[in-house]
Amino acid sequence: MTPGGRKALCTAIEVGNESVWDFVVSQNVSNNDPNELIGSLACSKNVSIIEKYLNMTRENQIFNSTANIVYDKVYGVKGYWQVPIDESSRSFTTFLTNWEGEIYKSPYGYQQVYLRNTTQNLYDKYHKEYLDANNFLQKKLWQLSTQWSCKFDNPKCINISVKAVEEWRKDFTKVPNEDIFQALVCTAIEVGNESLWDFVVSQNVSNNDPNELIGSLACSKNVSIIEKYLNMTRENQIFNSTANIVYDKVCETQIGRSAFIDFLKVEIDRIMTS
Repeated sequence: MTPGGRKALCTAIEVGNESVWDFVVSQNVSNNDPNELIGSLACSKNVSIIEKYLNMTRENQIFNSTANIVYDKVYGVKGYWQVPIDESSRSFTTFLTNWEGEIYKSPYGYQQVYLRNTTQNLYDKYHKEYLDANNFLQKKLWQLSTQWSCKFDNPKCINISVKAVEEWRKDFTKVPNEDIFQALVCTAIEVGNESLWDFVVSQNVSNNDPNELIGSLACSKNVSIIEKYLNMTRENQIFNSTANIVYDKVCETQIGRSAFIDFLKVEIDRIMTS
């Protein structure tokens, strides 16, 4: 495709409706240069079309084998993205949230590597620019970029998380930033030991948003800690009144689901024999 043809196609998609976009998608197989076509498909200014495009990179979908190129074009690495960067980032993080379960079980390592790099770029951008933002969208992007950067083990995100919780332990008044509280505490618990987990439990009553703290406590990768957490939902225990939230959060991870099944078996046996 010539530069002029590429520009014309991008413009047609940019100003066209979804039927135009769908037609171009249908030409993907027969096109001599599918990479150029993939780039042009990202020119749409319609957020719902871009979200549809991202969903086409899932397993067994049309663009799964070229997912890394799609992500590049949508995110704007190559300059195709026409929607304001905040909108593109919001679409991208929404896609990540909806696809979370598939990301971690995906056999396609290159997708995980790409997503890790991209979320780190988002974190670097928004942690610098929106740290003190009052605008709702900017603050939300800062929260999401921190959350996803931590989930993909960004060393910077891990370091600020551990530091924030350690400062909290030394001085109870230095509660981690409420806007990214769950991301920070979850990450610190994930890489921390049982004494750190016990400290966070001790802050349950005084915390302004106990549900966020309850969710963070389920982030541990230590089976014995998760089992301990589940046992705290028994009658007259600390988390009995919020047991349903604890179970929901624990079951978001494979380790948690396995521990919950074992916990449930014990509870059923106890009820049957009482």
